[in-house]
Amino acid sequence: ILIRLEGEDQGEIVKYGESIVQFLWRANKHKAYSVLGPAPSPIVKIRNIYRYQILIKQDKEKDASSAYLRKIVKEGLLKKPEVKKWPLKMTIDVDPIEIL
Repeated sequence: ILIRLEGEDQGEIVKYGESIVQFLWRANKHKAYSVLGPAPSPIVKIRNIYRYQILIKQDKEKDASSAYLRKIVKEGLLKKPEVKKWPLKMTIDVDPIEIL
């Protein structure tokens, strides 16, 4: 799963990205996945918009459908009202082909 964060303030993107990573590590009780990031995208800034990304890697043998991980992302990030108020755009790609 790739979580992409975009916004005008690089400091805020890093701050919110770190809070997402902390949440994901706390939710990883079964050591089912690893979290990389937040890291700058290969092209960090386009038209004054900064781009960072968080990559969540999971062994397909442990959970081929990634149901556990999808549930954590859906309930922990997408359904939280305070996340919707963040001053950035967050996109989640559950099956990323490229990381640009």
